[in-house]
Amino acid sequence: CAPVTDYFSYANRLLDVNGTVYLSGDLVSNGEFDDSSGWFTDLGTPGWAIIDSVADLWWQGGSGNAVLTQFGVCEVGKKYQISFDVDISSGSCYFAQGILNPIINIDSSGTYTYIFEAVDDALRFVKNGPDFSDLTIDNVFVQEVEILSNPVQDDTYGSCSECITGCTD
Repeated sequence: CAPVTDYFSYANRLLDVNGTVYLSGDLVSNGEFDDSSGWFTDLGTPGWAIIDSVADLWWQGGSGNAVLTQFGVCEVGKKYQISFDVDISSGSCYFAQGILNPIINIDSSGTYTYIFEAVDDALRFVKNGPDFSDLTIDNVFVQEVEILSNPVQDDTYGSCSECITGCTD
């Protein structure tokens, strides 16, 4: 967002280009992980486990993929915002749409937020490769969003908007 001053009427005009509009509430069954939340671990390759409502990855390295999946969340072609917390002791993993389509490389602790266009209906956290990984993922939230391509204008006559640092009436 950027302030634009209208010198004719002395208004502070705030323009928000490519603003985000939330079209849904949280689409994930549970912000934490539990047995009823709809998340599935790939039973063919050990790695992910749900422990105390947190997704825990313990990957010794090697071939194959350790995949944590929730199906039926997204609709192909729509945009979504995902947000989640990660605590990494070592290693990394990635968030994907389709196992071979990494969207976010998860390589440090913190909160991740990203907007993506769905290419399938599932959310996946994936680990593969030879390196050891020990990490947890928690508080996953997904919402359908729309990106506004037209500027949104907010006129504030007679006062300064809080996003205009140093502005005084």
